[in-house]
Amino acid sequence: METAVLGYSSRRLGAACAVFKTEDGTRRTDMENLWCILCTEAGHLIWKLRCERVIQHGGAEFTKREITNRFYAALDARLTLDRRVAAMASSKRALKPDDVERIWMPVLDNSKELPPNWVVQSGVLVGIRRGR
Repeated sequence: METAVLGYSSRRLGAACAVFKTEDGTRRTDMENLWCILCTEAGHLIWKLRCERVIQHGGAEFTKREITNRFYAALDARLTLDRRVAAMASSKRALKPDDVERIWMPVLDNSKELPPNWVVQSGVLVGIRRGR
């Protein structure tokens, strides 16, 4: 069981700064990193869709399918970016392939079937698990 602890300021400006802990109080930093990615990508997509709807489409609403597809495309792009950054990791503080794997595994489709070193292998196709 895990819980998210959100303070007053995190609800306002830093909603992506949730602290996830196990029942014994150990922080789940990989889950916190994934939450941060999901929050920031979702927020950015909402802003882009609103601007696009108002400026380019005269206020016409997007369909649920369009929004869902755009969200998954944004997550796929972010995963690709994280994989590329991890493949070029050279400093102590750089994002490492193991970090990418731990952060993204909970939302990857068929994650158990991925080959070793899938993070740095450029030919591997990885997809975000779609809601069913």
